[in-house]
Formats: sequence, structure tokens, C-alpha cells
Amino acid sequence: MTGRLKPAVSIESEYAEVRHDPRVKSQEAMQTVKLAYHLEGWFIPWTCGASCSDAKVVWDEYSYRYSVGIKVGDRASLVQMANSAIEAGDL
Repeated sequence: MTGRLKPAVSIESEYAEVRHDPRVKSQEAMQTVKLAYHLEGWFIPWTCGASCSDAKVVWDEYSYRYSVGIKVGDRASLVQMANSAIEAGDL
């Protein structure tokens, strides 16, 4: 593969509504996170309405968008989970 293509829509734009969601949500804010191999991702907090969503870490690598998530998860656990997947090379 030549070059580092990125998906057309940025992660920040794709999840922008989470920042202003009036429902109950994680105390941790949506923010960038440092991942293994100098990758940068985004922590996306969970929200609860009729049910609770997964908190996620989302990152782009080449032309692919990856994510890991867990119901009502926290940033530290999700960064660890993402790094484990990245370092294992299973993506």
C-alpha cells in the first residue's frame, strides 16, 4: 500500500453529537488518546438513554477505521484494549 490514506469523515466529526448529548453520560470527556506505535485515537464516552451505549476508542490506520468498545467502559481500560489489539497485529 502506498501512502497513508484516511477515511473521508474525521473521527471527531463522526462522533460530534456525543459532546452535546443531554443524556446521562460518562464523567470522562470525549478526547484524543495516545496509542501504541505513535497512533492517535479518540476516546468516545458512553451515554445512557433507554439503554447505555458502549464507550469506545476509535482510530484510523491507513485507510481503515478501527474501534474497540465496552458497555459503560472507562478510558484507561479502552486504551489498554486498543493497544493490545494494535500490538498483537491482529487488525
